Amino acid sequence: MALDSTQLRYFLEVGTLGSIKAASETLHITQSALSRRMVKLETDIGKPLLIRSHTGVELTEVGLELMARAIELTSLLEKIGQIGQAQPRKDDVRTLHLGMVSSASSLLLEKVVVRFAQVRPDVFLRVEGLMDQHLSVMGLQIKVGRMEKIDPAVERIPLWKEALLVVGPKNSDLRQMREMTYVEAAKSQSVRVIESRILSEYSLEPRRRMEVWPASEAIRLIDKDAYAILPYTLLAAHGRLNDFRILPSRYERLTMDLELLRSVSKRSEYRALKKVIQEVAREFLLQDKSGFLSAPRD
Repeated sequence: MALDSTQLRYFLEVGTLGSIKAASETLHITQSALSRRMVKLETDIGKPLLIRSHTGVELTEVGLELMARAIELTSLLEKIGQIGQAQPRKDDVRTLHLGMVSSASSLLLEKVVVRFAQVRPDVFLRVEGLMDQHLSVMGLQIKVGRMEKIDPAVERIPLWKEALLVVGPKNSDLRQMREMTYVEAAKSQSVRVIESRILSEYSLEPRRRMEVWPASEAIRLIDKDAYAILPYTLLAAHGRLNDFRILPSRYERLTMDLELLRSVSKRSEYRALKKVIQEVAREFLLQDKSGFLSAPRD
């Protein structure tokens, strides 16, 4: 079975956006060419990865498993190619593990991996998808996510603030949403507390609740007459901002943080990665025109 980083990157985009059409536009290739690549990937894997319908695609059980590993695999394959080109001495190659939540990885991953490889070709960057957990729980030294609580052992660098959005079907109103199932996508208890305040803000008292993971699964359920509270970057990563009724919270925002253990913060490879992540995040802020994203100082 021959897999390459391009195949996996394309699959990651299709799985994230839930649409071959939307993914083809993001990747700047034709829809038919992308569809053929997905069929070939399924052939290479030996099992179906996508359930196709007129509204888009859903991941099969095997597809969900591959999706969970795709970020790590694409980073690994990319780095292997770079090692082959740079030909560093075997003893010089080190591994640096970077944790990244899914919404951030969809927006930042590719640029971060490419730029870090340019500035530190001697370091193998391994990116791991994760939920918002403390660094010590995950056994990591650095991550992009949301810091749950202040820790003197961890350096926290806010990257941006983003709006939390009540998201429902395109033509729905608040009265109709009150009759729908509320989809809980957040695993963090602190985020759930914030979501409760937003529900109160819009006088939404869910009659039925459903928990899902990953958070992208909530988007599929909203298409089927449900509603959820989602961070702006998740919808932006899926290219679905224009597909739903969106009600931004007037008061609540989440901060996306870069977290780094102080015990390793002075090491050159971590300083280099920190700088790259901050640069890519600043570019993302400058390019975004939605009004749902702001600099962390705002």
